[in-house]
Amino acid sequence: MRCSLQLSAGLLLSAAISLGSVLNVPAEYPNIQVAIDSSSSGDTVLIQNGIYTLTLEAPDHDLTIAGSYIITNDSTEIDSCVIRPSDWFDRCLYAREVEVVSSLVLIGITVEGTFSQGSIRGGGLEIQDRDLSLLFCKFDSCYATTGGAVLSVNSTVRIENCLFQRVGSFSNGMACHLTDCTSFIDSTRFLNCFSTSTDADQNTLFIARGSLRLSNSLLSGTGWNTSPGAIGIRQTGIADSLVITGCTISSNRFHHFFRLPGEGNLQPSNIRFDSNTVTNNEFQHDLFESGGADTGSVARFRYNTFAENRRLSDDRWISRMLFTFFGNTQICEISHNLFYNNEAHENSVALLGETGPTNLSFKDNYIFGNAADGFANPPGGATMIIDVAPGAVERNMFINSDGYAVHHGIASSPPSYVLNCYWGDSTGPLHHIENPFGQGDSVHNLVSVTPWSADSLFTPSSAEGPRPTTFALGYPYPNPFNSTVTIEYALIREQDVTLEIYDVLGRQV
Repeated sequence: MRCSLQLSAGLLLSAAISLGSVLNVPAEYPNIQVAIDSSSSGDTVLIQNGIYTLTLEAPDHDLTIAGSYIITNDSTEIDSCVIRPSDWFDRCLYAREVEVVSSLVLIGITVEGTFSQGSIRGGGLEIQDRDLSLLFCKFDSCYATTGGAVLSVNSTVRIENCLFQRVGSFSNGMACHLTDCTSFIDSTRFLNCFSTSTDADQNTLFIARGSLRLSNSLLSGTGWNTSPGAIGIRQTGIADSLVITGCTISSNRFHHFFRLPGEGNLQPSNIRFDSNTVTNNEFQHDLFESGGADTGSVARFRYNTFAENRRLSDDRWISRMLFTFFGNTQICEISHNLFYNNEAHENSVALLGETGPTNLSFKDNYIFGNAADGFANPPGGATMIIDVAPGAVERNMFINSDGYAVHHGIASSPPSYVLNCYWGDSTGPLHHIENPFGQGDSVHNLVSVTPWSADSLFTPSSAEGPRPTTFALGYPYPNPFNSTVTIEYALIREQDVTLEIYDVLGRQV
C-alpha cells in the first residue's frame, strides 16, 4: 500500500510541475524567497540540495515548493534539502491571512532547528486561510509555544509520508496544532514528540473545531519530559469527526491518548478507532475518556489490539484503565478487540457506567491476562461496570484475569449484566451466588452472568470473524527472480482465513 501511495504522489507531482513554470534555486534565483516573490499561481519552486537559512513568507497564490526528491524519487534527497530559520527564535515559513482561496504544497524538504517562543506559533510552519499539503517532508527539532512543527488555521490539511521527529511545544500541539481544519494524515511517523509544560493536557496533535482522519501512521516515543496526551480535541462542532485507522501507537508515556471535552462542551459526532495496534505504552489515566450527559457522539472501537500497556507510575491512585465510558446518550461500540496483558490500578480494560443496550455494545472482545492492583479484594481486574443493562455486554471471552474479570463498582447501584460470555473454563466463572463451583475467572457478586458459554465458540459461524491484527507483504512484487509473495498475518484466535487478491488494475484474481 505504501508503494501505491508513492506512485500516486509521484503522478500528482508530475502534474503539478506541468501546470506552471519551474523556478530553480539557486541556478536561476539566488534564494528561495526571491523565487517565491517571482512566482505566479501554479508555479513550482525547485530547490537543489543544500542548507538554506532564511525565514520564508508564502505568496497569496497557489505554489509548490519542492526539493530534488520531486525529480529523483530518492528519499535520501529529503535529508539533503534543508530549510532553517534566519533567526533561531523564528519559524521557517509563514503565510498571512488572505481573502483569496489558495494552496501551498511542500514536497521532499526538511525543516529543522527552530526554537520559536513567546507569541510565535508554529515552529516550522504557520499557515492561515489556505490549503496546506505536506508530502514526503521531515520536521526535525522544531519547537514553539504552540504547534511545535505546524500550526494551521482555517485550512484543508493533507500530510502524507512525513516524519515529525523531536518536535515539541510548551502549549498544545507538540507536532501539529490544527484549528478550524479538515485534516488528513496518512503514512506519517511521529517520533519522540515532547512538551516542556507540566500540564497534563498537552497533545501531540491538537484539534480545535475541526476533523481529523489519521491512517497507517506511527506514534512512538511521546513524553520525554512529562506525560502528555496524543490527540487533543477542543470546542468541536457537531459535524466534526475523529477517525484513526491502521495506526501503531507504541512505547509512549501518556496521561491519556485522547480525551473528549466534559459536560457542556460540543463533541465530535463521529469517532472511529479501527484496526490499530496499541502496545507497550504507559498510561497515567486513560486511553479514551468520555463522560457527561448529552454528548451526542457515535464512537466505535473495532478490530484493535491493546497489549502490554501499563500504568505510568508507582502512584496507584492515579492510574486507571484503557477506556472510561460514562454517559447516557452517547452511542459506543467496543467490539472484536484483543486486550492482552494490560495492567492498571482500578481496571485494566474499561469502566462502563450507567449504560444500556441502546447506546453501548461491548461484545466479541478477547480479554486475556489483564491485571489491576487496586484496593478491592480481589482487585478490579479487567472491567468495572456500573448499572449496565442486559444486552449491552455480551459474547466476550475472559481468560486469566488477575482479580475480578468483571467488577461492580458501586454497591448501592442496581445489578449489572454480563451475559453469554466465556470465562476460561467449561464450568463457567467463579461467582459466589450464581456459580460457586466455577473454575473460570472470578466475577463480582453484583454482576449477573447467567447464562454463560461453556466454550469459546459462542460466535455463530455466519458472523464476521476478527480481522488479522497485523499483516504485511513479505516481498512486495513477484518477479523472475522471486515468483512468490509471502503474506504474513497474526490472528487473535484460530479460525479460517479468506484472502481476496486483486491485480494492479483493481480486478479480483
